[in-house]
Amino acid sequence: MNVTAKRREWDVRPGLSGRGMRAVAKLLVAALVSLQMPGMADALQSGTMRCRSGIVSLDDTVPDVLRKCGSPVYQDRREETSSFVQRHGRSFETVTVDTWIYNFGPQEFMYEVTFRNGRVTRIESLDPGY
Repeated sequence: MNVTAKRREWDVRPGLSGRGMRAVAKLLVAALVSLQMPGMADALQSGTMRCRSGIVSLDDTVPDVLRKCGSPVYQDRREETSSFVQRHGRSFETVTVDTWIYNFGPQEFMYEVTFRNGRVTRIESLDPGY
């Protein structure tokens, strides 16, 4: 055995190859991201919300939600105006946006319900209630 071959044998280090290191790095990044998910995803959008007298779904009306869930703990109303181009020029549309927050207590999540022109367009699950 010549000296060069012997040196190569000793230079081989136990451990991961380049491909193995990349796999470990990807797993490490995935683990770190999953640990951060609770902080990153404060609200989760869902299509329904369970109340005492029924289930609220997308496209329900304001009276439907009041009948099923009662009054919210928080309400906000704003108007949004958007413009769009038609054949005969620019048109404007004003939409009333209502945001309601429901708090069902410390054992349940709070929910934010968004209405556009009186119909539910978004339901978000928030932090646990108080």
